[in-house]
Amino acid sequence: QVVPSLPSITSYGRPAGGARNTLLFRAELPPLGFRTYRLEHASGPSAPRKASAEQSGAGGPVALENEFLRAEFCPRMKVLHRITDKIGNVTIRAHQSWFWYKAAEGNKESSQASGAYIFRPNGSTATPIGEGVPDLRVVRGALADEVLQTFSPWVSQRVRLAKGARHLEITYTVGPIPVQDSVGKEVITRIRTDVENAGECYTDSNGRDMILRQRDHRQSWKYNATDHGEPVSGNYFPITTAIFMRDRRTQLTVLTDRAQSASGSVRDGELEVMVHRRLLKDDARGVGEPLNETEFISPYVGQNQAVPSGPGLVVRGQLRLLMGAPEKAAAVWRAEMDRTYHAPMPVFLARGSSASPAARFSGLAEALPSSVQLVSLEPLGEGKVMVRLAHQFGVGEDAELSRPATVDLARVFAGWRVVGVQERGLTGTIPRDEVLQRRVAWSIEGEGPSPVQRSVEGGSPTEVTLGPLQIRTFHLAVTAPEVYV
Repeated sequence: QVVPSLPSITSYGRPAGGARNTLLFRAELPPLGFRTYRLEHASGPSAPRKASAEQSGAGGPVALENEFLRAEFCPRMKVLHRITDKIGNVTIRAHQSWFWYKAAEGNKESSQASGAYIFRPNGSTATPIGEGVPDLRVVRGALADEVLQTFSPWVSQRVRLAKGARHLEITYTVGPIPVQDSVGKEVITRIRTDVENAGECYTDSNGRDMILRQRDHRQSWKYNATDHGEPVSGNYFPITTAIFMRDRRTQLTVLTDRAQSASGSVRDGELEVMVHRRLLKDDARGVGEPLNETEFISPYVGQNQAVPSGPGLVVRGQLRLLMGAPEKAAAVWRAEMDRTYHAPMPVFLARGSSASPAARFSGLAEALPSSVQLVSLEPLGEGKVMVRLAHQFGVGEDAELSRPATVDLARVFAGWRVVGVQERGLTGTIPRDEVLQRRVAWSIEGEGPSPVQRSVEGGSPTEVTLGPLQIRTFHLAVTAPEVYV
């Protein structure tokens, strides 16, 4: 399928060339391996079909739909406003649009300005981006359907739903943020739903465990929103991978492609993700300049130091929206998280290359359990490799996938004979037993001592078990004709 490419731009909005169209095709890859595909010019019936584009008028609702999801766009407002989980037969209102918070410059309550280290909006109300309804175009094809929206000259997005996908993919382009009005702006996308989350959401902890977040509440100290006076920023939290909110019937999860801040507890039923900022005041936290990234800046010496000029920064990123029954949601979003953050690496060979690559290769002889990921595979020399395995599900997230999982290291890798196994510390630098000897024994009030799992010694059985979200590192002694990594 051939689809229109998003405009190719530099970080400062300059046209960067690039192809006008993008070729989409479905690739099936073996685990820990590769598959070779050949791209050839074709004409006639065998040529890939170009996706059909249509302009949305004032007709009926526009919908993107596949086997799992249906996303509807309001014909009047031209924005996403309803998502249906076809597996669970549940529909929620999900109005997605773009806003900006006015950055605080200090007031009578506090001189603190919003800046590089501080998010402090001047009030709880966000300003909608754009005047009137956004422009909306629909692109349909055999592999994916897309909605292209332009909210303003500096905010646009593509919403894509591919065949067989369990998620909506939102690719946004934001910037340069205008500041001719001398107002700093903090740009968010907001999804307003009818999910009854009662001021609660969950955010990831370094991409692993999920932490419960509650409106105006901290687990380790008393938070008083009235005294602190920050009802918005006081309920924003860092996310590096995911945020979700849920009620009895459904869960809405957002995966991000970079570290950002987000909230699901400012208002009931709303998720917000901050994607860009341009500020005009220094927050006095040590940088000595405002967060105003532009193409040019004057030298940091002499007069008029560090004066920004030229267009502001443009960012392009991606959010993935997933929806499903709470008890089954983790099986979908955890798997999608792994695909997002460990995407396959494309390698291109020009026609006429002397090497003729193999059509297919897999380094695994036996599939890993669905809940286990091979995180690291590194050669150490002299017939040794380091292997790091991770259990990808938390306690209670899924009835089956959260259970302990066992892997036989002697049977997993193709062409290797494992002759020795030694468990190491997480970093792999010292044996795990030495780590345990150095570990401080913490006494936690109200909890009993945690059982310590014994390490695998060299020459011992090769079966290892991982508990929920556990990561274990091993050095393997192997014999093989050739080690592929």
